[in-house]
Amino acid sequence: MRIVRKDIISHAGNPANEDIAAIHNNSAWVLDGATGLYNRNLVHKDSDAKWFVDEWNEYLLKNIDNQDKSLKEIIENGISITKNKYYNLVDENHIEPLAFPSSGIALIRWCDNKLEYLVLGDCTFIYKDNKGLVKSFKDYKLEQLDGEVINHINKLINGENISLLEARQKSMDMLIKNRLLRNTSEGYWILGFNESAADNCITGTIDLCEENEYEILLTTDGFYALIDKYKYTNEFDIYKLLKDNTLYDLYRKIREIECSDESGLKYPRLKKSDDASAVYLRVVYLS
Repeated sequence: MRIVRKDIISHAGNPANEDIAAIHNNSAWVLDGATGLYNRNLVHKDSDAKWFVDEWNEYLLKNIDNQDKSLKEIIENGISITKNKYYNLVDENHIEPLAFPSSGIALIRWCDNKLEYLVLGDCTFIYKDNKGLVKSFKDYKLEQLDGEVINHINKLINGENISLLEARQKSMDMLIKNRLLRNTSEGYWILGFNESAADNCITGTIDLCEENEYEILLTTDGFYALIDKYKYTNEFDIYKLLKDNTLYDLYRKIREIECSDESGLKYPRLKKSDDASAVYLRVVYLS
């Protein structure tokens, strides 16, 4: 598979960027970290989620090229390794589940005429095939849970005339309740310290046709907000935008929209700005 064009970005929405975007040999991925709701860091001075995605990025760089293992097997093994590293670093007898860092992931790997993909959490893989059809792969469970919190936040902002930050603080009990559903059948699945998450990811293989062009977009939810929260474009038209724009151009549009709505009234959300990361590839399969 020959890469005709590639683009990559990862920008912070808060002081510590808890996202990562990467292109490596015959693979690419985005990671969207989430620090536990514990009010202090246990393994990193800036953010435990930052430590977590850094560990995952390093692990993938070392292991993703192993074609003898499926993406699911690689993820399952990575969960075990990062969990052991975390517990070796944390000097506490008992760790509250709310303290655990976690991350969403969208991951692809290609070999010969096969493109493998794996999605876990609230990251997205969007794929445009040789006929111009667009398909997306995303787990909406976490988004649905967060949507309930966002609706509550919006009611507080409107009803009590308070800031987005104040409304989020008043909604913390809802956020905590949802986070305690992490990696359970009643809640949502994400990279964390439960190997069963690997059995609950979205995964598959796409056959590539010779001498045909394909477009691939991997995003964290902070970048995907351009589509689902801000309605600036959609999954089909974003490829049209990328013909004449870079990912950074679209990222600037995200921040422009957010700065024009700091209160969160027009575009209800959990925070003013989220970390935003994406990988874009335009490729041609050649045998």
